[in-house]
Amino acid sequence: MWLLHNRKAHIKAFTIQELLVAMVISSLIIGMVYAIYVQLNKQLYTYGSHQEELVSFNQFKQVLASDLFLGLAIEKETENRLTIRFREGEHGYLFLENKVIRNREGTLQDTFDLGISGFELKANESYMGIALTTKMDGEPITIYEAKEIPIADRINSMYTK
Repeated sequence: MWLLHNRKAHIKAFTIQELLVAMVISSLIIGMVYAIYVQLNKQLYTYGSHQEELVSFNQFKQVLASDLFLGLAIEKETENRLTIRFREGEHGYLFLENKVIRNREGTLQDTFDLGISGFELKANESYMGIALTTKMDGEPITIYEAKEIPIADRINSMYTK
């Protein structure tokens, strides 16, 4: 649109200074949004890795508790190998630096992304258990699972010796 003002033609438009201010403000806003996006992306990745570690820990703990509950005896074969005996067979646990491998007779292996740095068998006449040491979020944690030996089994073992 053309306007006549003091006999000169003027066009309605933004000045270079106005455009420069608008570009600076928009680039600041875009920079802040990008920084927030990068930070949220890092937090989401960290949260995801923590959740994977926690899921693996809970799955291993549940499987170990189930095996211990159903098992008849626990034996430490080597410094990093454990065997739980059942009526129908046995399950072997191999503890490595960054994973645990569970071998079952006649089936596939189970692998857990969980490093066990040490384990100790704890048993007496009334219970059998195991204490495992691992790390969660870089902090050492001890998993302890135990099973009470039924009174009938204790009485039977007294007479079968």
